[in-house]
Amino acid sequence: MPNDSAETKIPEEAMNAFLDGIVQELASPSDPATLTRVRAMFRKRIPLHMRSYAAALLIMRAAGLARVSSPKTAYRDIAPEAVPAKEAPSKAPPKPQKEVPAPKKRNPSPQLAENTVPLFVSMGKRQRLHPQELRVLVSEKTGIPPDQLGRVHLFDNYSFLDVQESHVEKVISSAEGLEYKGRTVEIKPAKKRGDAPAEKDKAE
Repeated sequence: MPNDSAETKIPEEAMNAFLDGIVQELASPSDPATLTRVRAMFRKRIPLHMRSYAAALLIMRAAGLARVSSPKTAYRDIAPEAVPAKEAPSKAPPKPQKEVPAPKKRNPSPQLAENTVPLFVSMGKRQRLHPQELRVLVSEKTGIPPDQLGRVHLFDNYSFLDVQESHVEKVISSAEGLEYKGRTVEIKPAKKRGDAPAEKDKAE
């Protein structure tokens, strides 16, 4: 770009001859591949509005009319160790691992004291009866805490609920009209083991 410094006297005839030589060499370059790469670098680094000035400056340097302002900017004077190495990408801190909650412990079936009596329940596995739901259902009707109701022995179509002898009458009387999933549940004293159909049971 033009500046206010004192003008340097340019030998026009020598400059014209120099430029003519450049035009002739561009018509048939000795190393077109390298010329193309340098041209691409030139266009990439030099803004469009400065390219004509940059070309003029390069011609002046080639003709000895201008000196490199700083040796550090000349590629031939740059020592390899002076070239800043690419910074290694910073490693992102490891993401904190989410704490995996411990699996909930399954509440074991209530273990009652001795003197328990099995009561017959008219629903079983096929009706998707769940032991704890049965205990809660009976508890709501009788007021007996669920943990004071014993094991539930599941069969296909019926079950047995162990209760303490002192709660038998209360459970039977309070269970009248008891419903589970829209179906009436009957709870009554269990028959002797030999009187019940043989089915594979599951106690919970």
